[in-house]
Amino acid sequence: MKLIMKLIFQYIILFFFGLISFSTIAEEKNLDELIKETKLKVYSQPLEVLRVGDSLYNNKSTNLEEKIAGLLLIGDGLLSVRNYSQVLEYLNIAKDLLKNENYLDGEVKVLSRLGYVYFQLDLYDEALNYLKQAEEKNFLKNKNFYMNKGYIIGVKGMIYRNLISCEMGLKYFERSKNAFLASDEELSRINLSIINYNMANCFLNLNDFEAAEEGFQKAYDAANIIKQDRNSLKLFAEKGVANLYNAKKEYREANKILKRIYKDAEAIDDKSLLRSVLSDMTSNYLALEDWKAFKIYSEEIKSLNKEIIQIKKEATIIALQGIDKSQSSLIDQKIEKYKIQIIITLLGFLFLFAFLGWKIYKRRQEVKSFQAEIFQY
Repeated sequence: MKLIMKLIFQYIILFFFGLISFSTIAEEKNLDELIKETKLKVYSQPLEVLRVGDSLYNNKSTNLEEKIAGLLLIGDGLLSVRNYSQVLEYLNIAKDLLKNENYLDGEVKVLSRLGYVYFQLDLYDEALNYLKQAEEKNFLKNKNFYMNKGYIIGVKGMIYRNLISCEMGLKYFERSKNAFLASDEELSRINLSIINYNMANCFLNLNDFEAAEEGFQKAYDAANIIKQDRNSLKLFAEKGVANLYNAKKEYREANKILKRIYKDAEAIDDKSLLRSVLSDMTSNYLALEDWKAFKIYSEEIKSLNKEIIQIKKEATIIALQGIDKSQSSLIDQKIEKYKIQIIITLLGFLFLFAFLGWKIYKRRQEVKSFQAEIFQY
């Protein structure tokens, strides 16, 4: 809870600072270049990403595309520290802004991010629904087409790996990798780190140690695009190497790597990485029968688990409210559709009755006219 309050406090300070400094930043750098450079800091300086994103969103002179870019930066920054509830809030703001607007690329990015967050919350059906919507809207062959495609397919791979098997996940990861490779955007190369890491973990799960080692190395190399020496992508890739030692039952070697990663992960405040590292270290000390170290780290992971569970619980409530809202909206749309159909049907019947009434009236008039002619004779 203290970490959350600290992050919120820092974020409020950066919010006001960002409003003052944005005009100066925008003058010094081209906006596209600024956004690109900021995205590269997602895995090493999330607070800087939040600052720039907030400045873009709240500045009165920015247009819709720039505001969406700002909201996406805020979302990515919060995602890197696993603050899912706030991510959902900002993505929903972006989703509302995009209503009745013709900005497909923004819609694709927002929908695919929502798919990823719902995946993280284990709400797979809703995640796949958002990814399907994103995929359907990603048809413009612009500079972001392949990057968006790689992202959507990559998240699908993570879902199917969890739901079905690593073999299924690998098929999607390979397709995602090909899409990122087809992109000219530098950010796609960073995403290759995530895909290679996930592929390597699948190979490890399938006991293909050679392919796993190669995958973790590729993940590390791709993360080198980020200038900072220590970033969460590199740390995850290094943790993959520790996982290899674990699989080979070389627990001491694994823990040497994990201890180093733990310190860096604390500095970045990546809770997911911290929990994963602590979990592996605890299991290794248990295997080594080092009860003292086991007790220390197991207490740490209990405390961190409580914090993460609380964060996920809050985010899940928001997510479920979003699902209910979407379903209510869908029901309202269907009711409105049925109302229109009923009105059209009733109008059709009224027209038919009016027409029949007119025909009957005309027929009666003809009969009366005929009778009048007969009686004249």
